[in-house]
Amino acid sequence: MSRKDEKIQKILEVTAELCIRNGYQGTSMDELTSKTGFSKATIYRYFKSKECLIAATLGHYSKMHTKALIALINDTELSLQEKIDQRFEKLRQLVMDKQFYGCYFQLAYSEFCNKDEDITSICTQYSHDRVELIAKMLDQHEVEDAQMRATKAELVFSGLIATLPISKDTKLIDIAKEMYLKEIFSAH
Repeated sequence: MSRKDEKIQKILEVTAELCIRNGYQGTSMDELTSKTGFSKATIYRYFKSKECLIAATLGHYSKMHTKALIALINDTELSLQEKIDQRFEKLRQLVMDKQFYGCYFQLAYSEFCNKDEDITSICTQYSHDRVELIAKMLDQHEVEDAQMRATKAELVFSGLIATLPISKDTKLIDIAKEMYLKEIFSAH
């Protein structure tokens, strides 16, 4: 990785960390410069505005999370149940380790829904892609009505990740997982 790429990577990571804790609009460029050790001029050399930086951060995390979900879906060693279990257990571990602050995309969408089309588009696309990937996984495991089941199941998952930062109650993960599995495996 080039020095430029390392700088950009650090800026994106720190932006995500600060924004998920403080909100996107509650995160200042001064705070970002303090945490990264880079000047505003350096940050603005790579990102022409705070909104462009946020869009780039969301794009980066969208690719990262999508890549991880694709790897899980394509793991032929795991059953469908095991793949679902892994998603929920990873979330549980983040909550238990106090490393889960909410969903980058839900937060960004709520803050920018009427203000920045690029940011809201990235959030909407990520949500859509996640449902499509789950539908693909269900198709691979020959689950009937995969698209509708994926849509309903991911609605449960989205509700869970919206609720966890408020309650921090890991029992909610078990409840949501039960609901998720019901959407996937129950006869419709």
